[in-house]
Amino acid sequence: MPLTRNILTNRVSRRIALLFISAAIIPLLLLAGLTLYQIRSQLVTQNSEEIRLSAKMIGMDIFQRLQYTKDQLELIAENLHAGFRPTLKSLTTDDGIAEAKTFDALFLLGNQGEISTLSGKLEVDGRSLIRRVHEQRIPGKAMLLLLAGRESGPPPNLFLFIPINGKDPTGSLLGARLDIANLIDKTQLQERRELICVLHETGVPLYCNKPYEMPWLADLVGRIAIHNTQQFVWSQGDDDGQFFTAYWSLFLAPHYQIQKWTVAVALPSRVVMASAYDYQKIFIQVGVITLSLVILLSIFAIRRNLVPLERLLEGTRRLAKGAFNTRVEIHSNDEFEELGNAFNEMTVKLGNSFDQQAGLIDFSYKLQHAGILHKALHVTLDTLPQFSKARGMAVIHIESSGELIHTECVCRQGNRNSEQSISYPVEEIRLPTTPWKGSVAEAIRVLPLLGELGFVEESELQLLPAMIKDSVIAYVALYQRELIGSGMDRLFIMTQFCDILATSLSNIRLRQSLEYQAFHDPLTRLPNRTLIKRETEKALVRAGENHHQLAIMIMDIDRFKMINDSMGHAAGDELLVELAARLKQFTSRRDILSRFAGDEFVFLFASNGHVLNEQLPSIIERLDRVFLDPFILGNRRVRISASKGIALFPQDGENFLDLLKNADAAMYQAKHHKPGSYAFFNKALQLSLMEELETEQHLIDALTQKAFEIYYQPCFDLISGQILGAEALIRWKHPSKGLLLPNEFIPIAEQTGLIEPLGNWVLKHSCEDFLRWRQAGIELDYVSINVSSVQLKDPAFVSTISQMLRQVDMPTERLLLEITETAFIEDFDDCLNKLQQIRELGVKVAVDDFGTGYASLKYIKQLPADIIKIDRLFVKDLPESRNDIAIISSLITLTDQLGLDLIAEGIETEAQKRHLMDAGIRSAQGFLMSRPIPESQLRALCQAQAAPTARVSQRPS
Repeated sequence: MPLTRNILTNRVSRRIALLFISAAIIPLLLLAGLTLYQIRSQLVTQNSEEIRLSAKMIGMDIFQRLQYTKDQLELIAENLHAGFRPTLKSLTTDDGIAEAKTFDALFLLGNQGEISTLSGKLEVDGRSLIRRVHEQRIPGKAMLLLLAGRESGPPPNLFLFIPINGKDPTGSLLGARLDIANLIDKTQLQERRELICVLHETGVPLYCNKPYEMPWLADLVGRIAIHNTQQFVWSQGDDDGQFFTAYWSLFLAPHYQIQKWTVAVALPSRVVMASAYDYQKIFIQVGVITLSLVILLSIFAIRRNLVPLERLLEGTRRLAKGAFNTRVEIHSNDEFEELGNAFNEMTVKLGNSFDQQAGLIDFSYKLQHAGILHKALHVTLDTLPQFSKARGMAVIHIESSGELIHTECVCRQGNRNSEQSISYPVEEIRLPTTPWKGSVAEAIRVLPLLGELGFVEESELQLLPAMIKDSVIAYVALYQRELIGSGMDRLFIMTQFCDILATSLSNIRLRQSLEYQAFHDPLTRLPNRTLIKRETEKALVRAGENHHQLAIMIMDIDRFKMINDSMGHAAGDELLVELAARLKQFTSRRDILSRFAGDEFVFLFASNGHVLNEQLPSIIERLDRVFLDPFILGNRRVRISASKGIALFPQDGENFLDLLKNADAAMYQAKHHKPGSYAFFNKALQLSLMEELETEQHLIDALTQKAFEIYYQPCFDLISGQILGAEALIRWKHPSKGLLLPNEFIPIAEQTGLIEPLGNWVLKHSCEDFLRWRQAGIELDYVSINVSSVQLKDPAFVSTISQMLRQVDMPTERLLLEITETAFIEDFDDCLNKLQQIRELGVKVAVDDFGTGYASLKYIKQLPADIIKIDRLFVKDLPESRNDIAIISSLITLTDQLGLDLIAEGIETEAQKRHLMDAGIRSAQGFLMSRPIPESQLRALCQAQAAPTARVSQRPS
């Protein structure tokens, strides 16, 4: 519908009319609002100051009246002290007190509460009054005393007391009951428009000239308790309930022995804002007149200007349909004609801009699918000719790395493309962050890489930066012909082009950085387990298709935990970084080296058709060279070795996890054989691993099902043949293999951590068996239990022993713990501390398998032990072996000097027994006397023996 047909029925007319009205009314409203605000502020300020001054003036007037009354009473008191007792007539004459009319009763108050009335009528209890006086007053001083009345009862009484004789503080007092209305000048205050209240220090109103709101009074009393003077606005929820309030306190403490009275003055909001309400009424009338004039003027203006606006609207509609050749003809010799010309120019530019924006969108799409930086630079170079007709052009990628700036460039001159990549020290380059234009020679000084592109140095060159967060990420370089000048539309398009380039390159770099972090170890920068798993799976597919071999090798640093514990984790990390750097130098490009976890490195070796297992020894020999030189960690030189395990595809596994597991097993086999060596996985090792795994699972089930039994090997007195004690030896009732000895499952229990619950079970049941023997009349000196080195390393080992002994009520001196020699030399200091704690419990300690490890006499000297057990290794060749005879003889002498007992193990012949007896050894174990037997057989054997009358003294004590 044409705009000029009806001014009130089209949207544009209504909008313009509304704009005219708003342009007039809004300033008017703002002006009125500001004026009203100023009036209100002035009224509030003026009235607040008035009520503050009123409160102060009323307070000063009250104080003067009090002072006047006090002076009169002091004069009367002097007369009374002088012996003159005024009569009623003298008190009512016009020469003094009667004129003030500030009190209505005058009386004398004795020290015991006796009242003598001088004038007026007084109905008050003298004793109560003197008690209140004594509670409040300082003797010899004037004082004010308020006796508050009850609610709905008589008003409060206010008394002023003056001592008759100031030199006799305990003497009689002259008292006056003050007339509060005359003291406060009630006649004057009742005529005022303000609410005026005088409050006692307790908050009790002494006088109010008008009725007041109790909440207002409560709020006022609370404020008086905090501030002595203040102005505030009290509101009851609406404007009519507002009171502008000010109060001022009279400090009476120096004169009347009370802190203060407070004068409060309040004005209702309607009184304060009366002038503002009048202004509002006038403004409404003025606003109606102004609005009427604005509507008439806007209708006239709209009618005059709608015709060119109609033409512009029609042209805009055609432009919206994509007709960029639309033209609007307006000849009005005013701004509308200029608007029409601008519209025509805009349609041309929009057509060009639409094409350019479509090109930018296509450019952005191509960059998103470029994937890598190098490809993105080529996409940018291929797209540039759509936006620039320069003779030569280049795209330069900028990346900072430490103290270097890396530049990578793709360039095109005519039909020739070239690529360059150069790094420079940071201090040599000052990168412009705004569009730069100058000669090629000047540009080379700015960015030296441009000197490698073959541009003529006298020609002109322009650099357009692509930036992310104030940092240059790339440049677009345009060489000669149609250089972009500042302020041109093409500069805006090229800026958009550079923004898209910067965002895309930043995203590509971020994606590559995240991918690098996801697939590389942050410490050594080597591929991590995720990347080597992915690359191995790819290599397995290729090796399977080409029937090639492939090898996985795990390398584990020997005793790396000791380095971490002794030198700290920072030193351990430094060692790993240095080792990774050395290993990379000895690893070929087609192989992959990764840090798998902790101190484990995993290698992937490809064969390329060669027999890989024949090449690996030479490869490992080359890798072992990295360990020849010591590693410098701080100021210390450390030499290390690494054990290696190798698994081959396809014979040792067909997937990554199987190959890794088998290589790990081979590595542990090499570590146990000789640290620093290597081992190939084989079928025998696989069967052994499977058997260990199966044993582990059955061992877990056995712990749940309690499928264990304890056998006991007795220890005999060689002379009397009596049983001294018994060694507990665990047996496993295996479901398919029958009864298993400890050496068949204890090592697996130690490796898997099952040794602790298993050892606790043996300890508990052995102690319970020992207590049952005692109840059956079998008195043995001890029951001994073997302790694993893994148990001994447990921080809670001692507390577990102590708790178990308390639980079963086992005599501690009857328990003997057997520690192998190799167990305590692994960490002698920790072992020494724990064994001392065990001895403090009363438990005895025996060193088992003595002479088979590497313990020195120093350890035996310091070790808190009670018994040394001679290993069967030194017994089996007796009495023929002269060396064993010498060793045993030396042990007897050594233990005798150290105060230790000896037990010989492994006696199988009478000759061995006789030799040991002759040598002086009294306690022994062996198959000759008894094999390990079930608990029931041991009990029967002990009962069958006749109880000796006395035991020999050479026994474990």
